[in-house]
Amino acid sequence: MYHKSLLAILLIAIQQRAPAQEYSPEPQTATSGRNDSHAACTVRERVHQYIEDTGMDYHGRGFEDIYITAPALADVLGCSNQTARRRLEYFEEQEVVQWKSDSTAKHWELTDEFTAANDEKVRLQREIIDTAQAALSAAGEE
Repeated sequence: MYHKSLLAILLIAIQQRAPAQEYSPEPQTATSGRNDSHAACTVRERVHQYIEDTGMDYHGRGFEDIYITAPALADVLGCSNQTARRRLEYFEEQEVVQWKSDSTAKHWELTDEFTAANDEKVRLQREIIDTAQAALSAAGEE
């Protein structure tokens, strides 16, 4: 029923949680090298950190752009913002996404059940399969 919406939500979330190098206001030089202790964070964390440190958007991306928004989902699905918002609210009822209230604009993120572990835990194959099945079930897939 909502499998295309679920796929779009997951693809947006994956790109926001992809690995990135942490933002560092100090320029790197040949002598300073790369500090590997600051090399691993998510894209979301990097953009958020940059905005907090500089008070500026990150290459045109604001705070809301690092979360799932109705306009972004609408662009992916080719539907209206209202339809995208209804899809997000549907998946919120299914506990796939949760609403974040850190800003004036409404934005969502995946719930912990559907988010890759933030710690260094490697999920078991059964956990991965169960999570995928739960997501498809929430979308109305058989």
